[in-house]
Amino acid sequence: HWDSYYSSLPLDELHVPSQFAVFVASECRGAKTIVDIGCGNGRDSVFFSPHFERVIGVDASEAGIAFCNRFAVANSLDNISFREYSVADAGFGKLLEEILIDSKPGEVVFYSRFFLHALTTEEEASFFGSLMKAARKGDRLALEYRTVRDASGEKQTPQHYRRFVS
Repeated sequence: HWDSYYSSLPLDELHVPSQFAVFVASECRGAKTIVDIGCGNGRDSVFFSPHFERVIGVDASEAGIAFCNRFAVANSLDNISFREYSVADAGFGKLLEEILIDSKPGEVVFYSRFFLHALTTEEEASFFGSLMKAARKGDRLALEYRTVRDASGEKQTPQHYRRFVS
């Protein structure tokens, strides 16, 4: 679903950041790196660029990552990189460990918006297992996701899988 969705977006499709991204940037002053997990079209990653020294967007969608890389190059965003990984892959945990090598505890924010509810329970367990293994005391985790109370609401992208979190 997501490869098809992102491959059809024009480069000027990025809109204002999510309210959650604005909140996280204001709450995480002093952090140097933010890892946007499930970054999609990179909207929030781009917003984070002036707020963090290093921004790393991660998504399993090849088309999404290609879109993000084209946008970053077209807009000379030098402190952003995008990586294609699924949180269920063993490589995801290794990626997190690599990111942390160049940082001190407390300098990293793991960020994910509207991603957790798109995972199966097995993928969620793998995601949290990788985070628990990699993160250090002082690193931060910021999650926004759909809950069971959101199940009846209208969705912007109704075709994709959702597992509303209890």
